[in-house]
Amino acid sequence: MDLEPLIKSSSFNNIPDGFYSIKSAVTNSDGKALELISNEFCLQSVVGSVSTFEEDAGITRAQTQLRKDLILTDVSQTVPAGSVMYLKYMGNNTYELFSQGVNLKKVTSGTHHGGNAGDADYDGSYLTITDKGDGKYGLSISIAFSVSNYTVAFTLNLKDKGDNKLSMEKTDDDYNMWSIEPITTPIKTITTVTSGDIKYTTLRSDFSYVIPNGSNTKAYRVESISDDFASLEEYEQGDTIYAGVPTILSYPSSESLNIIPVGNPSFKYNINNVVLYNNYGTHKHDDPHTDAANVTVRDGGEPRGDGIGYFSKEKYSGTLYRLSVNENDVVGFWTPVTNSIISGNEAYATQPCALFPKEVNLKDLPTTADQITYKLVDPLTVAYVDGTNKVIYAKDDNGADEQLAGENVDFMAQHYSSGEYADAHYGDHSNWVAIKVASMPTVVEKDMIEATGKVVDGTSPNRTIQGRVTKLNSTNSNYNPNTYSIANFYGTQAFNGTTYFFAKPVANEIGQIIWAMWDGEKFVVPQQGVNDSGEPINDARLTGSVAPEWNLYPSTAAMPEKAWVYKFLGLIQKRATSSSLKAETDEYVLYPLTPLETMGQMGEGEVYTAIDNLGSKSVASVKYYNMMGVESDVPFQGVNIVVTRYDDGSQSTHKMLK
Repeated sequence: MDLEPLIKSSSFNNIPDGFYSIKSAVTNSDGKALELISNEFCLQSVVGSVSTFEEDAGITRAQTQLRKDLILTDVSQTVPAGSVMYLKYMGNNTYELFSQGVNLKKVTSGTHHGGNAGDADYDGSYLTITDKGDGKYGLSISIAFSVSNYTVAFTLNLKDKGDNKLSMEKTDDDYNMWSIEPITTPIKTITTVTSGDIKYTTLRSDFSYVIPNGSNTKAYRVESISDDFASLEEYEQGDTIYAGVPTILSYPSSESLNIIPVGNPSFKYNINNVVLYNNYGTHKHDDPHTDAANVTVRDGGEPRGDGIGYFSKEKYSGTLYRLSVNENDVVGFWTPVTNSIISGNEAYATQPCALFPKEVNLKDLPTTADQITYKLVDPLTVAYVDGTNKVIYAKDDNGADEQLAGENVDFMAQHYSSGEYADAHYGDHSNWVAIKVASMPTVVEKDMIEATGKVVDGTSPNRTIQGRVTKLNSTNSNYNPNTYSIANFYGTQAFNGTTYFFAKPVANEIGQIIWAMWDGEKFVVPQQGVNDSGEPINDARLTGSVAPEWNLYPSTAAMPEKAWVYKFLGLIQKRATSSSLKAETDEYVLYPLTPLETMGQMGEGEVYTAIDNLGSKSVASVKYYNMMGVESDVPFQGVNIVVTRYDDGSQSTHKMLK
């Protein structure tokens, strides 16, 4: 709200309702402000025994009590959030004073039960402001109660004695001098931590506020806390951040916090779903009770935990954590709170957690667990969603790690340069990560996401984090999985004086597997086959096998049959490096993820005829015959009769359409 400038003249003008800073105006003070805090005023401590009440002793006790609720704060440069006062004119130069979610009248109200004279009740005080001229004002609080026709009344003037000491004096003097100024300077909060060139703080204010457009201050609401880190929702500039809602704020170290109080104080903020601790205390004489609807209430019928009052650790049986920076320079709630009364304008978490995780590229993400929560700064592409186990497999776009053939013959390019796999990728490698989530978000293949979490124990060298994902946008149409044969798991292979290059998969990769022949126990490389154009592959006798793990395979799909070759989508993981590895075949674990599609069956010419003779014979020749019986070394256009002769004298015949 726009505040009218305060009219300072010898003729007193009512102060417009609004947010103000109340500062000492005396020359020997170092710029202090009034702050309403712990809300501990108790009339019983002031009155003592009604039947033997002594005025001077009562004044002394009242002074002692009020000093617990009214303090001075250094505001020479900035205004602490707890010192933002809302003044509301109540008539006759009196004002209701709101701060820290409480109001002065409620602080100073109470009931005394005791003595033989009956009950002494007091419904609280307003703040009396008197004009002393030259922009200076006197502040006083009237204490009065009546019992058994015996009335006690006295006025305490607020006196700044310097050194953060506030005195309550019965008589006025020259020290009761205050300036009352609209909030125009930056607002300061209590606990501020620094990481890099950014300062962070928490705020649970009794006033609503906005971040002005163009400001470098940012505000965040904590949506949830799980797996030791918080999920944050950032407010937009100009959004109203409502009073009583615990908030995280950040701003450059070279600047000040920039927020603007707006609206009017209210005690009815709906903050039941706020994640950070907000179980506020009550002042001592407010005994909780149950109303007709069986709802726990305080005096005045206000629901417990509605944002009124100071934070009291006694109201929470567990450990609370204050904002700090840990040894890994991660901002979060790490420091346990040990004192029983905690600041009313801070926010606290009920468990340790990171707020702003350490940012890292996926390529640099550790593969072994530590105590750091990471935010992957790379936009990731979803490749596969394992809904059963709540795992999302995703990749970055680091094509710079492409594996190249070099001086060797690129087998896949040579034999799959046309047909279905003409545009297949197999060497443009990215970095991959498995993201375990507590609840599965609505993401599908090709969605773009961000990921945050902790590295999971025992996952090396397969990067795995336990955390959350945030969806960025959908359907990145440029994504296609790499295509591999079983030979790719072995890298380069030499045959007949030629070294063939095979790009090897990377850890946690989702790849399309083709020409995987099932021998009953493992997938093996066919010794003789045809490429996607139907042409036989005669120039290589490749080796290799991979034993699959079936625990991720669709339960409703049929298991593979012996003597068939298949294609399918698979999760490719690496085994941990160990000196005990005896063969390179131990490097990978292959998890079939989709039902197996047949690419050919033994005995039909796509592969050699007998599974039992695997690797024991070679192709001697392949001849093609058209429907007129004409022979050729290459296929005819149209229907071909393919006759394959082996070095043991056997042959197989099948039809092929080109």
